Amino acid sequence: MASLLGVTPERFGQLYAVSRTAYDSGDLTAEQYWALLADEAGATLTREQVDQLRNIDVKMWSNIRESMLRWAAALRSNGIKTAVLSNMHGDMAHYVRTQTSWLANFDCIALSTELRLAKPDPAIYHYCLERLAVAPHEALFLDDREQNVAAAQALGMKGIVAKGTSQIREKLQAMGFFPLPAWSQTLER
Repeated sequence: MASLLGVTPERFGQLYAVSRTAYDSGDLTAEQYWALLADEAGATLTREQVDQLRNIDVKMWSNIRESMLRWAAALRSNGIKTAVLSNMHGDMAHYVRTQTSWLANFDCIALSTELRLAKPDPAIYHYCLERLAVAPHEALFLDDREQNVAAAQALGMKGIVAKGTSQIREKLQAMGFFPLPAWSQTLER
């Protein structure tokens, strides 16, 4: 993606994040988002290059950890309600809705672009709590970003910041939470 924009990977990471919340919440179309990045990079993109970037972006976010899906199923079989609360742009939301079946295994689906809200906006957390019919103190929120977990905690939810299954498992175990997700080194790669 960085090479299509003619920037270093480090610079691309900075550009990618600048307007991402607006893109994920549906305030920017894919064309607008990539045009903004190109403008900031001093690049000009063809329609084909924009399509390439959009496809790469979806592919990049499409890796699902089967162990986490099995864990979500185990939670539900133990009577625990589950939700997907994700900052997800329109292309990605379309992909998961039409090309995958795993969303059916959750009690609540909150995709930012569909709700026109994005984490860490408190309204998106309230949406999930209402759909799950649980009080904030009854909810546990997992995310890889500190600011998103802090927003959930500010509402009274329990929160865990974790980058992978082993961290999630470790933190849940310390809380006395059960069932735990399965973990092996091969799942973390």
